[in-house]
Amino acid sequence: MKIFKVLFYLPTFSIVLVGFYLIVSTSLYVRYWVDDFCSAAFLKDNGFWGAQLGWWKSWTGRYSAVFFTSLFELVGPWVVRFLPIFLFLLLVFTSYLILKNFLISALFVILVFINSPNIIQSFYWQTGLLNYTAEFVFLNIFLVFLLFKKRASLIFPFLFTFIAGGFSEAFALGSIPFFLCLGVALHFFYREKRDKKLKVWIAGLLGILFSLFLMSLSPGNATRSEFVTRPESFSFVARSTFLATRWYLLRMFSINTFVYSLFVAFLTIFLFFREVKLNLRDGFLFSFIFFIGGIFSVMLVIFSGFYSMSILPPERTLFLAVCLFFYCFFIASFFVVGVVNKYLVSKLNNIVNIAFILNMFFSVILFFNFYPHWINVRKEVKDYAIAWDVEVRNLPEVKNVKPVGGLDSFTDNKGWVSSCIARYYGFEEIIVK
Repeated sequence: MKIFKVLFYLPTFSIVLVGFYLIVSTSLYVRYWVDDFCSAAFLKDNGFWGAQLGWWKSWTGRYSAVFFTSLFELVGPWVVRFLPIFLFLLLVFTSYLILKNFLISALFVILVFINSPNIIQSFYWQTGLLNYTAEFVFLNIFLVFLLFKKRASLIFPFLFTFIAGGFSEAFALGSIPFFLCLGVALHFFYREKRDKKLKVWIAGLLGILFSLFLMSLSPGNATRSEFVTRPESFSFVARSTFLATRWYLLRMFSINTFVYSLFVAFLTIFLFFREVKLNLRDGFLFSFIFFIGGIFSVMLVIFSGFYSMSILPPERTLFLAVCLFFYCFFIASFFVVGVVNKYLVSKLNNIVNIAFILNMFFSVILFFNFYPHWINVRKEVKDYAIAWDVEVRNLPEVKNVKPVGGLDSFTDNKGWVSSCIARYYGFEEIIVK
């Protein structure tokens, strides 16, 4: 039996091992890119607290993103080489506090990264990582308080979701359906101590809502809106959001890697988390609620783009939609597995064997789908790092280094990247050859 149990872990261990290698080996080539130079120069000119106030007044209300960006930039540009590794480990650890299994926790985090629309922009770029990925660490901590803490001040769940919401308006808005689904599940699923759980949930929801309210007060929002196209009407926003959501969901489910990841996630939950037992109605009701919640989370993330810019959000923002959908799918899978455990006990051994074979099969084809793509990502990041490490020694003259992840080059948008580099390194201007 122990041998079979080890074999059950083999597909998961293989994906985690390869994923961790790719995360670490790619991260070491990360350098400052685009907005990183701008925020670092702004910090250099205004100091830490001056930067917080300056960004609030002039550009954005994302208080958490600005705070942590400034904090890491105080350390120096070398820290970005380790920031993705650090965040990955934090995500795994906080997921472990929920799932109680490091290997499975690492698998779930890697599955999300595998399905990132543009992993360079959302994970291997300091600005993207601290706007669109870091918030999930605080969301995980909130879930720990919600599910496991028997006695805790309500200020903590409020604080953690308030911090999470402050990284991005799109996250704060998109997470609302997820929170509503949690509230429904808590109300019906927990028979004992339901009132205490609901109080923690209310505190967390208020943290998210208050973060949205506070970010909306930033004077910088008006300045930033001058550089984007405003929507012509709310009906345009609603219609565009609906059509774009339908298109994006169909696109997600047409991508083999995404579908294989869902199969691997569900089969892994079935193989290693069989303690929950639910009646047929509750199991499928809760799973349906969370699946619908995932769809509405995607919709609200897309809504944020049309509402603020009249366009579909960039890929780094759509990463939030993918993450929130996976969160809802993971929880829905637990409820489905709970039904299977209760009503198919007599056939469970056969089902487990079939699930193991299927998990092995989907893990193998998932590997052959994501590995080549991530290798190409690493090459793109590495090529930029090698080129920039040469050019930085030639300042103030540089070649127009090919950008990464679809980000701006030194000459795009009237050379604003070059101007930020000049400010950061203390030159009047950068000459792009």
